[in-house]
Amino acid sequence: MVHLQARDYTIPWADEEFLSEYGPITGKKCYEIMHGRDKPCVQCPTFEAFETRENVISEWHRKDGRKFLTVVEPLPNDLPLLVEYAVEI
Repeated sequence: MVHLQARDYTIPWADEEFLSEYGPITGKKCYEIMHGRDKPCVQCPTFEAFETRENVISEWHRKDGRKFLTVVEPLPNDLPLLVEYAVEI
């Protein structure tokens, strides 16, 4: 799955696999879409990537038991978006 994420936690674009998994993204925050939360996650790799402007690689364990390797990568030229790739492991 691949998606772009803005600093305000919105997801302006996602690939078909992401949309198939999570449904519509318009106007929703990533923590609402992917985690069913009403506020950002405490240890958010996306926030870390925005702050450090470095790639962040992590493992994500969903509540349904599925595990994913994720890479969060800042876009060049200080664009205010990140790209996140997630591969099920």
